[in-house]
Amino acid sequence: MSGHVRQRGNKGQWYAVIDVSVDGKRKRRWHKLENCKGKREAEKACERLIAQQGDGTYVDPSRITVAAFLNQWLDGATLARGQSGLWPAIRERQHRADQ
Repeated sequence: MSGHVRQRGNKGQWYAVIDVSVDGKRKRRWHKLENCKGKREAEKACERLIAQQGDGTYVDPSRITVAAFLNQWLDGATLARGQSGLWPAIRERQHRADQ
């Protein structure tokens, strides 16, 4: 995975340009880096984004509802743990708390 930083606009806004694999194809994603005052800070933020991709903790910024995001997260957590599902465990804990 690779990426670089770019400065755009009159106010010197920094962006991280990161290569993301989507359906086996390489796509470039531009991420606006907030609160970066110079190139070094922007490069460090870009490195963090690339590290998140490697760790599997990267979340692609997109227009998605909270409910859809949480459903995706639960499906991912279920697959990562190798369980049949998290919903029964959650319901069981809630049931115990209600008693």
